[in-house]
Amino acid sequence: MKTSIALSLLTSSILIAAESDYTNLITQTPEGAPIQYLEDIPNVGSDYAPLAIVGESLFELHTTHNETGVSYLLDEHVTSGFNPKVNITVVSPDPNVYASGQRYSRVNKPYTVKYTITGIKPTSEVAQARAVILEKERTITGLDNSTSSTTLTKTISTEAPQSETDNANMSNALETKNIYTFFQNLEDPSEAKALESATVRIFPNAEGAVCKDSSFDHFGIPLESFESFPPVEIAVKNIYPGADVVLRVQAAGKSVDPSDDIILATTGTTAAYSNTFSQTEIAEKLEVAGIVSTNSPVTHTLSLIERSVYGDVVLHQSQFILHSIPINVNANIVGSE
Repeated sequence: MKTSIALSLLTSSILIAAESDYTNLITQTPEGAPIQYLEDIPNVGSDYAPLAIVGESLFELHTTHNETGVSYLLDEHVTSGFNPKVNITVVSPDPNVYASGQRYSRVNKPYTVKYTITGIKPTSEVAQARAVILEKERTITGLDNSTSSTTLTKTISTEAPQSETDNANMSNALETKNIYTFFQNLEDPSEAKALESATVRIFPNAEGAVCKDSSFDHFGIPLESFESFPPVEIAVKNIYPGADVVLRVQAAGKSVDPSDDIILATTGTTAAYSNTFSQTEIAEKLEVAGIVSTNSPVTHTLSLIERSVYGDVVLHQSQFILHSIPINVNANIVGSE
């Protein structure tokens, strides 16, 4: 990219003399490159630099008397071709990349933001070239859906790879969103260009309950006994995005076979999932799964499971005894003559 240069010719000694007595010259001394010239330039105006600015360039304005050959340095300016680049990597227990490049994590599941910066000049005379600005904006969505935000800024003046770890620890919140954005280090921050950003959304732990009815009474102890599968209502809250809500029915003495698990819901990936599954919905799922009663009393365990990238998490368990009651028939044989 070429840079337009305009340097002042105004000095007292030059103003006294006629303009035609002097020839003006601008030199560009690029960092690590030969000197360049803009020759015979007018007293007022602007032009493009001979070379694109990569790193830094020293510009000097000279004027030379045409008869005596005496040259005067009138002005000088150091210009930095500041073009930093930032590479950000988020390392999270959740390896997936979601919509708009967002990354997810869960409360108390630490993640790390790694970044590498190139193109800054820590020893430059130009302050804006010596660093970039990292801005971290944290927005917390409360249980009442209200939001609050805080912003922290950090000046980074090294190209050495760096990282920041966030324990993703929050309480009494529906979601925390952290946005990491790198900006140019300009005198006026409002004019600073965003160089790169990364967003991490943090979700709370899931909750769930398996209950006898809509009153959400739990199955009691000692174990209750039923002739057929009892009415069951299930409630879940804050299921991790993209997770399955699973109901496992396990009879005592039977080994666990995940292929027998009943999938109540497969959640979307845009937000945490909450829902209540009615008795009718559960009964239909159980019928399809072929859950039946038995002739002898058998203890059944209902496990409500969240199946996500973090593995299976048991949210709640209930137990009861399931069996059929045999019908006893008494009959007398009466003979006839």
